[in-house]
Amino acid sequence: MSNVSLKKVYALESLCLKFRTLQRLNKKTVKITSQTQSGMTSLMPEKAAGDTLFKLRCQHWRIENKVHWIRDTVLGEDASQARTGSIPHAMAALRNTAVSVLRFAGHTKIAETRRYFATNPKLVVNLIR
Repeated sequence: MSNVSLKKVYALESLCLKFRTLQRLNKKTVKITSQTQSGMTSLMPEKAAGDTLFKLRCQHWRIENKVHWIRDTVLGEDASQARTGSIPHAMAALRNTAVSVLRFAGHTKIAETRRYFATNPKLVVNLIR
């Protein structure tokens, strides 16, 4: 590694704040368990209070669970054979559009709604009128 790239690495590390969370509440058992999770943020230390980082992490996982989990499990994105060119991006856009249309129409149970429209394909057109 040259001196120039080392300087860039050190500059990057100085811009990042490393953090760890050590406790988690299990809502089923109502017990606090200790678990170490590491992370990194570009927030300045005065803006990266524990509550702020916790809320940001929760928002991240809310997005992960709401969007990506549905794409992965309900729509089978992980099992897709499309791996080259622009096809994976186009398919992801189509999956996102399908989920967004269903949510905009007021459907919250995406898997159930998908099965319903699979048995009644002519009714799908009513979603985009």
